[in-house]
Amino acid sequence: MQCSPSPSYSVNIILKDCRATNQVNVTSSKSEYNSVGSVSCSSGSELFYKVSGSLVVDRTTTCNAYAEWTNIHNMQCSKGPNTTSIIGNYTVQAGSTASLECIYSGEVPAATYTRFYFNQTTTNVTKSSTWESPPLQASDNNKVVECQAVNQYTNYFNQSHRANITLNVTYAPQNVTIEIISASPHILKVTSGYKIRSDHTLSTVCRSNSNPQSIYQIMYCLTDIANCLNGQTYNGVNPNTTFSVFCVAKNAIGQAESKKYLISVVPTARTVKFHHSGSHSIQNNFVQPPIHESVSILCNIEYQQQLNTTFTWKLPNNTLRTQPMLYLASVSKEDTGIYTCTTDDAFGRYSSQIHIDVLYPPETRNISIICHWAIGTAGECIVEFTSNPKADSFILKMGNVFITSGVSLTAQQHKTQQFIFRKIKVSETDFGIYQLTLTSNIFPHNAFVMNITIASLYNKAKESDTGYVTIIVALSSITAVIIISLATVYYWKKTRNAKVAESTSTPNRIYATIADEHRNTVTTNGITHVYETTPASLYTFAETSEKRQANLEGGNKNVSSKNKSNKQLTNYHQNNLNA
Repeated sequence: MQCSPSPSYSVNIILKDCRATNQVNVTSSKSEYNSVGSVSCSSGSELFYKVSGSLVVDRTTTCNAYAEWTNIHNMQCSKGPNTTSIIGNYTVQAGSTASLECIYSGEVPAATYTRFYFNQTTTNVTKSSTWESPPLQASDNNKVVECQAVNQYTNYFNQSHRANITLNVTYAPQNVTIEIISASPHILKVTSGYKIRSDHTLSTVCRSNSNPQSIYQIMYCLTDIANCLNGQTYNGVNPNTTFSVFCVAKNAIGQAESKKYLISVVPTARTVKFHHSGSHSIQNNFVQPPIHESVSILCNIEYQQQLNTTFTWKLPNNTLRTQPMLYLASVSKEDTGIYTCTTDDAFGRYSSQIHIDVLYPPETRNISIICHWAIGTAGECIVEFTSNPKADSFILKMGNVFITSGVSLTAQQHKTQQFIFRKIKVSETDFGIYQLTLTSNIFPHNAFVMNITIASLYNKAKESDTGYVTIIVALSSITAVIIISLATVYYWKKTRNAKVAESTSTPNRIYATIADEHRNTVTTNGITHVYETTPASLYTFAETSEKRQANLEGGNKNVSSKNKSNKQLTNYHQNNLNA
């Protein structure tokens, strides 16, 4: 048996260091071949490797000496630039563009391009190239522009190694406003502008948006821009004037104006005025409406709508009404008086008065009176009445006969006037019923008509009741007894004659009015006559002392002739009716 030699084999062994290119450092923990090393990058760098074509950071990979490091060529240490800054013109006027360049160095690997960030957009430019901004507006002032060198490090860590600069965009004043300082209650904002009381100062403040900052001019113009005053405050404005106020803002780029406000100057003293819608106008706060006419008086004052003015009327009876219009339906004499209107608003309280004087035709409470006259003496009959204005004319007649002698109207005092009918010497033909008509020119169709009865004074006395006559008889009897019992009758007669000589013979003037409860009426031929039957005790009449004494002496005779006197009085009244 023959032995063959053993087969031989050849093996090629390639030994590799556990280290990598691209600046990746591998530090072995042992010197032997089969050692394990850790992979790291220098300070300021990060280890990147590719995964599916994209670079990611690797902080856990190690070098295993038992097998080839298959991805050694895919690993690389990378870092951002050492310094970064932006240079260029960053101060521009609105409407222009900014040109900026991003400066950097020391990045690993070297950057391929530069990226700019502005207004939430990104723009890539080649390294050392200039970035041109879009046209800038005032709103771009103080905005930030950023730039960054782009390599695998800065692309992965997007916010690192950026430089930035703030834009300075200059522009003319915009959004110019003027503010009226209205802390005082006497400066009031209204729809059209402001109201200011003339004793107050107007203060203003201007504001605007501009770069560089603006300087301001506050203009007060009465008519146009050529007639303006400049200042922060304005005082001494004339009442009842209106002017405009606005602000002018200026800087090196341009100027602009604010909105104009109208300022109405309200006088410190305002006048309350009245307007009457009736047929009679108001003169010096005095109005005279005719009786039964409705009256509407409007109280007003300047600026009442803008100031939300309230109104209060005070009537003569102290009644209050809270509206600007005073309305009186069908006025009467009782509505005559002083009416006060008071206004109240933020600028003050003001009052004024108006006098309402109601006009009415002549009138009196009685439609007839009786006056008693004595034959042979002077007679006078007075009719007192009221009228507004005074009565201008009258007519007195008996039947169809007009009386023109001895009649007159007195001057009016406090709406009261008198008609006077006089006779120097009364005769029997003066007795009877008269008709008096009083007329005012204001009321030509509202004449007042009344009856005046002239009766005999002596017949009036003879109408006295039985009790009165009995008293007279009793007094006469007592007087007779005293006369008989006196020893010196001559002395008594002498005293009586002296008293008679002292008495006056002046005619009696009788003022008489009719009491309604003692008035009788008699109608003859369609004409109603009023006769007064008031007891004699309600009348005042006088005679001379001689007649008074004669009545005392003839008391018994009067008692015996009572029936005869009554019959004569009846005949007298019947004669008046026939007349």
